[in-house]
Amino acid sequence: KEKDSETYNNLGTCLKEEINQDILEGDYENASKLIGIFKRHELIGEKLPEDFLNNVIEAENIQLLIDDLVNEKIEIRDRAFEILVKLKDKLYPHFVKAIANTENLRKRKMLVSIINNQEEKVILEFLNYFGGKISITETIRLLEVVDSLQKHSLVINKLSSLLSHYDFRIRREVLKVIEKLKTAESLDLLLQLTQDSNIYVKQEAIRILGDSNCEEAYSALMSIIKPKFQFMKEEEENIQIEACLALGKLKNAKSIPLFKKIVFPPLWLRSKSERIRGAAIQALSNIENDEAKKILLKAKRDKNKY
Repeated sequence: KEKDSETYNNLGTCLKEEINQDILEGDYENASKLIGIFKRHELIGEKLPEDFLNNVIEAENIQLLIDDLVNEKIEIRDRAFEILVKLKDKLYPHFVKAIANTENLRKRKMLVSIINNQEEKVILEFLNYFGGKISITETIRLLEVVDSLQKHSLVINKLSSLLSHYDFRIRREVLKVIEKLKTAESLDLLLQLTQDSNIYVKQEAIRILGDSNCEEAYSALMSIIKPKFQFMKEEEENIQIEACLALGKLKNAKSIPLFKKIVFPPLWLRSKSERIRGAAIQALSNIENDEAKKILLKAKRDKNKY
């Protein structure tokens, strides 16, 4: 058959050159049609020149197509996207590198949308890129779009491996992903980060925990702000303030006795700072309960300012 002959291979080479020339000149419509011919051959099981589709587009032209995903002209954007989608199973390694290397968030999200519709091994390869020798900036760029992946269980596994990352900026970015995912599986990661060594990561984890509305969040926050007898550093004070505010967002009436003890401590218990007491009062104002209202009315007569 002609497709098995040298003639067919030579034809493939000629068309490959034409496809790349079309892309270089911006004729994406013709390039897409030519690629479509070979894709149809592949789909019906016909033999193509060896590695033809893997190498049909030169690296420089792949970058041109990726850059044109955010072109001002809609037609160019759509045609570039069309070509990349047709070759998504061949070009995804280029997509992953481009996501790590480009600052444009919209471009990164479009590339992730192409990766997202592929089989699990492609998703895993994308996630495994985190473990490579890439910079903090590149890792953050990947994390900023990883929530768009549909395979949440795979994403959670990767996030878990980053909880012990040496740079707090990565752990903080993991928190942002957890907040977007809002899955039961991500809650355990969030609870772990409330014990992070970095004050900013810890505070952010506590804040997010206040939006989770679950029993585990209530228990964790209660543990953080329970009365302590020792003097507190300013960092610990800030943590307890954040925990009070987060616990208040849960609107759990079971927390009222603890808040009351903070606002009006018994004689045997050292008073918490005015800032913490003020946070407790603010938290109480979120709880629609008669007991909470009584405490708030009494607090108005308190000599301290909150």
